[in-house]
Order: sequence, then C-alpha cells, then structure tokens
Amino acid sequence: MTGVQTCALPIWASGVVGRRLRRQIARLDDKSALASGAPPGESIAEIDAVRRRLREDQTARERTLAELHRSETTFRAMFDSMSDAVMLTDEERRIRLVNPAFSEHFGYTPEQVIGRSTEMLYPHAEAFHCVGRSPLLTGQEDAHGIELPLRRADGSTVMAETRA
Repeated sequence: MTGVQTCALPIWASGVVGRRLRRQIARLDDKSALASGAPPGESIAEIDAVRRRLREDQTARERTLAELHRSETTFRAMFDSMSDAVMLTDEERRIRLVNPAFSEHFGYTPEQVIGRSTEMLYPHAEAFHCVGRSPLLTGQEDAHGIELPLRRADGSTVMAETRA
C-alpha cells in the first residue's frame, strides 16, 4: 500500500464518483499487493481500518467538544449569577474575566478592564506593588485573603478582599 493511494480517496466520497474511485484504488491496491507479495484486498482492509479509526476519533472529538460546551455553560451560569464582585487575573495580574457584579459594584464595563493590569484599580501605584510582594500572591501563604482599598470607575474607593 502506498501513501498516495490512501490520500486519493476522501472519506466522504460516495455516489458514482466515489464508486469509481474505490474501484480504481482497489485495482491499484491489488496490483501493489501482488507486487509486494501481500494477498489482494489486504491493503483495502487497512484503508477501511483507518477510516473506522478516523470516524471513531471524530465521534470522540465531537463528544469532547459537547462536554466542554456544557462545562463552559455551567461555569458561565455560576460565574455570572454570583452576587460577589469577582475578577479573574493571570500571573501578570492582568484582568481576564469579570462578572456582572464586578461591573455593577465598581462601575467598569468588561471592555474597559479585560486585558488591563489590576494596577488601574489601586488608589496609587505603591499599593499595587505592595500587594504584588505579598506572601499571599507570591505563593508563600495560604489563600486567606487581603483586605485593601480599590478604586471604582467614579474615583471613589471601596474596601475589597483579594485572594490568590
């Protein structure tokens, strides 16, 4: 069996064109099988096995994507319905996700904060850097939380709790 033969037949080939292609490949396969000493039809069985495996892989992929979608939907429903203001950040303290309670409490739309540094929420840069050096955020302490003032969109401050 040659790689060219297996690539020449699309998995979805059907109808008259598909039957012609299958017959041509079968003839080529029988010729190459005879030349290689393999029994006729053995390479076709190999192609069928590959097709089965591709269908199984596609089915597994579709199941996994459906499960991922269900999981994401569940997460979103829980995250969006939380009454506490929640902000998720990355290792560099950039805001990645906020819930509606965050927007309501702080006055920022998601578009205004996502992708930006959390420094924008601190009343001054020193507070941002001080929290960044905190044992909580450096992984040296359990996540009990730190209470600190954060700035709302209107410039006022509110006490908030942060956790790693």
